Amino acid sequence: FFASAFQWGVYSGADGFNSATIFMTNNFKQSVLGWLQYGLTKDKEFKRKAILYTYTVISFFLGVVLGAWAVGQFGIYSAYVGFLPLAAARTFIAVGTAPLESETPEETAVEAAEEMEEAVFTDDKQTREKNIDAVTEKMKEAFADNEEWLAVLGEAVYQYQKKTVRKMILKDHKRPDGRAINQIRPLAAEVDIIPRVHGSAMFTRGQTQICDVVTLAPLSEAQKVDGLDENVTTKRYIHHYNFPSYSVGETKPSRGPGRREIGHGALAEKALVPVLPSEEEFPYAIRAVSETFESNGSTSMASTCASCMSLMAAGVPIKRMVAGISCGLVTGETDDDYIVLTDIQGLEDFFGDMDFKVTGTTEG
Repeated sequence: FFASAFQWGVYSGADGFNSATIFMTNNFKQSVLGWLQYGLTKDKEFKRKAILYTYTVISFFLGVVLGAWAVGQFGIYSAYVGFLPLAAARTFIAVGTAPLESETPEETAVEAAEEMEEAVFTDDKQTREKNIDAVTEKMKEAFADNEEWLAVLGEAVYQYQKKTVRKMILKDHKRPDGRAINQIRPLAAEVDIIPRVHGSAMFTRGQTQICDVVTLAPLSEAQKVDGLDENVTTKRYIHHYNFPSYSVGETKPSRGPGRREIGHGALAEKALVPVLPSEEEFPYAIRAVSETFESNGSTSMASTCASCMSLMAAGVPIKRMVAGISCGLVTGETDDDYIVLTDIQGLEDFFGDMDFKVTGTTEG
């Protein structure tokens, strides 16, 4: 501060006024530019510098007024008093515009939160998970000294990820993988991929892939049912659905099917029963097994599609081809604020409000 006052005032004389004028002109430009940049980007760093440069411009005019007053009161040599506000402003600029040595935990948290939308916006599941891990690690470093916050960091990241995805869908009409609201992921299909079985098919939708195998047997091999309905004692068409851990990049022991696997198998089974031929038309018991090779949402409906192709490959004369898809509902704060997504992926399933399965033929 004193160095600036000495340079512009006592030592520099008239050159000090010229130097101050040039300095103020540059700072006026920086002030206008800073506010424009802040208005466009909402970046807090632009706002901080814009405030400092604005203060400098105000100090210039304050210095002019103070210098004029001093001349009127004490004579021409007292004009140098007007350089004091300028010296203060120059000191603030030198300190205030210097790069921040380190961010506070709060600033790091805000910056990491702003990166969340960019992190989830990708059509590749593995890439998204890596991006989320990077955001989480950054926040762990910021809160390394706060064990209480670290204990809930995982849940906080999950909740903010959920909030970000829902906001993207509801407000921006933008899905995490860039698709339109009613757009289906890329499809691929193959049949007879396994040579020594009655029928086989592979169905792929995005990063969800199902391989289905159909086996035919005499009606005597139909499954015996001992249930609540006494009229139903056998089941001729049986659909089994398997969901191994490797399909979602995990490792764990493979055991018997759980409630989820049984339920998903029942969904695909129910979708195909109406189009199966009668026992008189096709006197065989039919077993279809859907193996999940990769999962990123809607594996039960992919199993419906794969089962349909596999049945046709096995020579089963079904009445019509059946396809299935999963739709998702995301709701806002009011009753009329909602969006129905077509062909949801895993992330939209987790963070949405409800998903429902739709199967049918070209006739309904």
